[in-house]
Amino acid sequence: MGTILSSAVVNEAELILSDEGNDEFDADDLFTFLKTAQRTISLIKPDVSVTTAAVICVAGAKQTLPAGATKLNPGLRNMGTNGTTPGVIIPLIERDELDAIKPGWASATGAATVLAYMYDPKNPKVFYVYPPQPSSSFGYIEYSYDVTPGDPATIATAITLDDVYAPVLVQLILWLAHSVDAASSPYASQRSTEHWNTAVTILGRKDLKERIDAPKVKKDVNEP
Repeated sequence: MGTILSSAVVNEAELILSDEGNDEFDADDLFTFLKTAQRTISLIKPDVSVTTAAVICVAGAKQTLPAGATKLNPGLRNMGTNGTTPGVIIPLIERDELDAIKPGWASATGAATVLAYMYDPKNPKVFYVYPPQPSSSFGYIEYSYDVTPGDPATIATAITLDDVYAPVLVQLILWLAHSVDAASSPYASQRSTEHWNTAVTILGRKDLKERIDAPKVKKDVNEP
């Protein structure tokens, strides 16, 4: 969660729009644009809002991500039946492989400790565990998942994305503001496109820098 107030982001957008007196856009409208902008950023870059938690499983093989989650991230581990006891890492396997080796895996004897999981990005809110969970005394799994950012409560509260995304929020507010007049004004349509392109460019460059700066796995222990 950020520390920059939503009002500060809206004020910057008003300054660029030359609408500090809210003659064209009400502050509440721009605040609505800000909330839309946050969700738009999460669509372009889903990892802007990530939660890690130990989540209790349900009976059976099929598990569903918590409410608000949009995608499961790699790196799962068992956390016992109390949610606080670190256990073994859970590897990702292909469902086709398990189907071939153990056709009846989904109805196998249940166990709280998960040995493997299966995940299809085309069905991002669901994953399957092996062995399936028992009918009681469920295990916990710790994992991280992308979530849709919540809306700031009011314009006087902080943005819910990290502060580094404030410049992108400004650009997207401007994109939406000019989009309102795009049908009747070629100038507004052009400006809207420019602000959209600027927002996407900033996000792309940030994503590239994150990949460059990400820790690298050494292939040889003797590598520097």
